[in-house]
Amino acid sequence: MPEQSTQIDGRGIVLADGRFAGMEPGMNQAVPLLPRMWRLMRARPKTTVALAAAVIAAAVGLWSCSTTPVSRPVRDPVSGVEPEVRVRIRSGVQAVKLEGPKKFLLRPAGAGAARELDGPVNLSIGPDGVRVEDARGVVPSPGWNRFEVLSAAEGNATPRIRIDTSLYPGRLQFLPRRGGSMAEGNPDGRMDVVTVTGIEDYLVGVVAAELYPDWKSAGVHEVQAICARTYALHQRQRSIEAKQEWDLESTEQDQAYKGGTFKKEAYDGVRNTRGVVLTHKGALLRAYYSSTCGGRTAAAADTWPTTAGFEFNLAGPIQAHARESACQISPRYRWEVTRDRDMLSRQFREFGKSRGLSVGGMGLLDRVDVERVNRNDRPASYVVVDTAGRRYSLSAEQIRLACNFRATGVPAPTAATLVRSGDLEVAVRGSNVVIKGRGFGHGVGMCQFCAKAWSDRGDSWREMLARFYPGATIERAY
Repeated sequence: MPEQSTQIDGRGIVLADGRFAGMEPGMNQAVPLLPRMWRLMRARPKTTVALAAAVIAAAVGLWSCSTTPVSRPVRDPVSGVEPEVRVRIRSGVQAVKLEGPKKFLLRPAGAGAARELDGPVNLSIGPDGVRVEDARGVVPSPGWNRFEVLSAAEGNATPRIRIDTSLYPGRLQFLPRRGGSMAEGNPDGRMDVVTVTGIEDYLVGVVAAELYPDWKSAGVHEVQAICARTYALHQRQRSIEAKQEWDLESTEQDQAYKGGTFKKEAYDGVRNTRGVVLTHKGALLRAYYSSTCGGRTAAAADTWPTTAGFEFNLAGPIQAHARESACQISPRYRWEVTRDRDMLSRQFREFGKSRGLSVGGMGLLDRVDVERVNRNDRPASYVVVDTAGRRYSLSAEQIRLACNFRATGVPAPTAATLVRSGDLEVAVRGSNVVIKGRGFGHGVGMCQFCAKAWSDRGDSWREMLARFYPGATIERAY
């Protein structure tokens, strides 16, 4: 654990564009670390969220209100406390069953007087809002529009609530959509389920879900923990400023999370790096990562927006750079798929229409040419040309999204047909299109398979982070 700020010298250093489309890990606005915010957000009632937003606005200015990045120096160690994170684990469901503890507590979301329930507990949503039923029968409606359930168990271990096969630490919030009843404008009768837990407990589940279960070396788990922690805190801050009801998705749209785990390597990786984050110029770095870089890194500025509110994608440590690569061990280091030409053309069109892009008007695909490469010779953008000679410019990440787009009449991509990265070559052969590619994911920041190989040979997490994020600084947030 670092006792002082450590400047990285930079001598080397499950998707899409994260929240905008979401297909890969770690889409994964630079945000200053504010120690007082950690204290304020501990309980997470709505008034606290508002107060924290006000504090942040007063201290540094809301990011979305300025086209100029604002950052303040971060002192190390930062005198903060471990924050909680809100993670959406179910989206638009009609019913959910809670198991595990013998006793549960039901209370308004955030805080308030609680009612005791006997497990298991079934929750469903209907014309009159959420229906709660425990082992004794239907529970009279408390009249709360938003509420939470937590374990009544006490002890040293973090209580866990089971949904299906997953165990979730912390408490669960149930958020009916658009009012919570038919009369209040919820015709579909659906709700979102959000788990609220300490970030360190959350990270154990992320590390276990993001890495292969047979990976055992310590370094790769420590690197994954630091990247996931930094990303989560960064996204959490953005969600607070946007006044959203959750901070993170439990899918690859943000970071994979399947609840708690008892995997020792994941637990140790989080514990050994507790509170450690990556910063740049005094602000949290958006620590992107993906499965396999394929030997050539990508740049955040080429992959995601850099306009007002997204200036964090201009940070130096997450741009393309030449570095050692070791992900040849990945089964997706090189790959090849064959697609139907007509269907792929349709995917490009429908993707373009969904995004308001000119490629929405293309005809039959003729070819795809590289338009621009980054400093590491990885394609940053392509030109798609149809048989009428019309040309359409798309970024490398847009090409990947378009090739995997769920278009009308086109089968969903399978393991055999999925286009896994934007580093590719396209060859039209009659009615088919052959696509050859490198790596898996967007290629920005940490490469999980490179980290695995380096960890196995004994490299430390500090050495690996220096290669992945040159110019970043290691800080302890709490």
